[in-house]
Amino acid sequence: MEIWPYMAGIGIIAGLGHLTLFVLILFRRDKMMGERLALLYLGLGLLWGTAVILIAPVFPPAVAELAGRLAPVLVTALVVTQLVLTCSFLEVSWLSTAAAAGGTWTVILLLATLYFLGATPPPIPLQQVAQGGWAVIAAILIGLLATTLVRSRLALHRNRALYWLLTTVPLIAGQAFSLLPGGLLRGTGTLFHLAGGIILVRGVTSYWLPNIKAKLRSLLRLFLLFVITAILLLGVVLGAERFSDQLPLSHTSLVVVLAVIAALIYLPLYQWLQRLVNRLLAGMGFDPAQILREYSQTIGAILNLDQLARTVLHTVAEVLGVQQGALLVAIDTGTEKLRLQPISGLGRVSQVPVELDPASPILARILEDDDPLFQYEVEQHPGLQKAAPWERDWLRDLEMEVYLPIRSQGDLIGLLALGPQGTGEPYDPRATEFLSTLAQQTGVALQNARLFESLLDRNARITELNKSLRAAYERLERLDQGKSDFLTIASP
Repeated sequence: MEIWPYMAGIGIIAGLGHLTLFVLILFRRDKMMGERLALLYLGLGLLWGTAVILIAPVFPPAVAELAGRLAPVLVTALVVTQLVLTCSFLEVSWLSTAAAAGGTWTVILLLATLYFLGATPPPIPLQQVAQGGWAVIAAILIGLLATTLVRSRLALHRNRALYWLLTTVPLIAGQAFSLLPGGLLRGTGTLFHLAGGIILVRGVTSYWLPNIKAKLRSLLRLFLLFVITAILLLGVVLGAERFSDQLPLSHTSLVVVLAVIAALIYLPLYQWLQRLVNRLLAGMGFDPAQILREYSQTIGAILNLDQLARTVLHTVAEVLGVQQGALLVAIDTGTEKLRLQPISGLGRVSQVPVELDPASPILARILEDDDPLFQYEVEQHPGLQKAAPWERDWLRDLEMEVYLPIRSQGDLIGLLALGPQGTGEPYDPRATEFLSTLAQQTGVALQNARLFESLLDRNARITELNKSLRAAYERLERLDQGKSDFLTIASP
């Protein structure tokens, strides 16, 4: 049975899919570097998919021969572009080096292929050379992703690397299948590549990516539900067949009895299994209302900034397992600039303050928006990337995951800065809502603590001024006494 019609159909479907993705990015305005690289990748993907289709024996031998020679070169160009795109996506410093080295190798391979195009077979096993080069570049790509995934400390950055790793799997699989000698599997490589291309386009066109671990957890729950349901249904069917001749019940009555028993077992078993999955994968839950009530009662009498920072952050640590955090207190500079002074309450935090310029997009973001500001957003949002380098470097050096505005009577008085959760996952909406409410409750206490610290500073300055005045008065008295003694001695 000929398989080339199926391969042609698969190739046409995959080609239309690649073309659709290419057009979607082509007509986007103000394309970023990642989108431009993705456009190049999808364009090469169209050429590669065409070459894979033309290898089929239905086409003239000369066309199939040319496509077979060029397909390994196009696969090499694909994996090189994918490596460069990955470096751009993960903001790896040696992007230009990867582009230069990979581009040079691809050009050499293309020129050699064109030079020996008339030789059958070519004096150099170019196909095997191309396959070996592809394997090396693919290994470098996967190693880069694995290293980034292990080294990423912030949850959203780790989620970004995990997302790109899952994107790489179908892309690499599709490229690898196209290098096979023949068969239906080689034709399905374009479909695998199309699936990866869809995920790729989603990744380069949006900086907010889905929580991969949460999605995998949902799939696991669905799989467990499927397994439990299948086992119980299978038990009903097999039980009805086994006991229909042994029990004084009709087949229908026996099926009804077994179905009722299965239904009674199903619900508690599924609920227990779901709690077990949540405990193993999502951690223990918490009651936000009770924690916030206890927290509100605790901070009511706190007037010391250091004590307030410790109380706030230890409350968060007990609930979410955070191991690093600080209060960033807003200090009035008498100008339009805003100074943020870190007060460490948990872990090691830099105490170096920063002044945000009035035109800073980061300052505009925290002044105008009550939503949490994530470090991931600072690095990936096109608007926030325009902030001054020292502002972004200062936030990066803090190594915090999220910053929550603290306001009093509508005015920004500080930020609650928190590191990653103990689970290593991004903050979900439930945790974010809890932290936002906690930051709101902290506003009054922080304002009182700031006023109290200001009064203490003012009293300290007044005391110092009094000491200076007293010392000056004593010096003046000594001068007066010396003057009197001099006049007494000098008078006849």
